[in-house]
Amino acid sequence: MIDNRNDDVNLFARVTLDGRLGGLRNRVVMGVNAAMGDVDNRRFVNLSGRRGALTFSARETATTLDAYVENSLYVLDNLALVTGISGGQARRESSNRLNPALSGSGDWSFANPRLGVMWQATPGLQAYGNVTWSTEPPTLSDLVSLVPLGGFQLLKPQRATTIELGVRGEVGPVNIEAAIWHAWLRNEIQLFQGPTAGSSFALNAGRTLHQGAELAATWRAAQSLVTAQDSVVLRGAYSFSDFRFDGDPTYRDNRLPGVPRHVLRAEARYNHPAGWWVAPNLDYVPEGLFVDNANTTRTNSYTLMGLRAGFELPERGISVFVEGRNLLDRRYISSASVTPVATASSALFEPGFGRAVFAGTTFRF
Repeated sequence: MIDNRNDDVNLFARVTLDGRLGGLRNRVVMGVNAAMGDVDNRRFVNLSGRRGALTFSARETATTLDAYVENSLYVLDNLALVTGISGGQARRESSNRLNPALSGSGDWSFANPRLGVMWQATPGLQAYGNVTWSTEPPTLSDLVSLVPLGGFQLLKPQRATTIELGVRGEVGPVNIEAAIWHAWLRNEIQLFQGPTAGSSFALNAGRTLHQGAELAATWRAAQSLVTAQDSVVLRGAYSFSDFRFDGDPTYRDNRLPGVPRHVLRAEARYNHPAGWWVAPNLDYVPEGLFVDNANTTRTNSYTLMGLRAGFELPERGISVFVEGRNLLDRRYISSASVTPVATASSALFEPGFGRAVFAGTTFRF
């Protein structure tokens, strides 16, 4: 049984400066981020939902500070060269109250450059490409293993080099965002087999590959369909994710667990000039995700049907809505924990909500 208290503080600042450099239009964006968290982490034996004996107790803190600067120099009126760099410092610390010998701390520093190009193809359409280096320090849950090793285990930060190409903006009646990307990762943090059967703990993998595509579009498909000034708007978002080990000694080129390859969400919304609207929607995952590094067990595909409706009074700043989700009451696995090798007794699957109804209101002033 887990009983945690979390206190988190997040601060940020961002400055944008528009001017000229060597007679050319220039934009500089600078910013800082600070994230600080404190966790009172306690675990107990579960006695039918009641606390039994205390098995783990620790005070854990995490701090991440980073700063960035990005410069866009317009070498042509519609073409900008983008350069940037970000850097920071992270610290993680765990103080074990039951066994101080299992306490520990770690510090990580990083600096990541970025290069890119941005082309304003038309007044409403922009194309871009970039190469970005990134660093992700380990989290406390990665560093503090309860079993089988116990205690604080230092890990390397995840590092990636990512190439991305994309477009965004308007093409006739369609608003579109599309991107393809490929990332080479080093030291990605994954769960690996522990020294005893059924045990696992976080370790740095060797090389891994992440690649994919994302597409989102909004299309005003019809106007004045039933009455004057009404409209039908179609929206869709699709993502393709292909994450793999890259020549791992044990798992070779297996897919990384925990991420579905295809996810599609679509909605058709009818807007009436009187202020009311209705929007049926669809969530579709055609291929389940693997839950283990060995790629022996995967979830099932699913399709969920939903319906949203609402009424808006913009002159009064009031809107209300009601939403029905999973209207067919489909049983499905919404997400899963991951493990090195799944077995018949592995408790990994997390069920999605059944049929549910939500309602709400918004006031603007």
